[in-house]
Amino acid sequence: RLGEGVTKKLWLKNLGVASLLCCFRFEDELGKTCLEGEVTLVNVAFQENKEVIKAEPFSEDMKRKISKYQITNSN
Repeated sequence: RLGEGVTKKLWLKNLGVASLLCCFRFEDELGKTCLEGEVTLVNVAFQENKEVIKAEPFSEDMKRKISKYQITNSN
């Protein structure tokens, strides 16, 4: 409801070759889940003509940095 506080939680569920599966949860002031879901984000690159977009694998350095946030359980 308007004016009530919520806590937002975000975590990485899966790190793919060129994508991330992120989970999120919103909890009210008592810790009750108000909203939860998942979203897939894809790393992309534009071709030179900027008309073609293709998934692009993460670099090893980026995968190392992102993997620090991967957890198997959100609790």
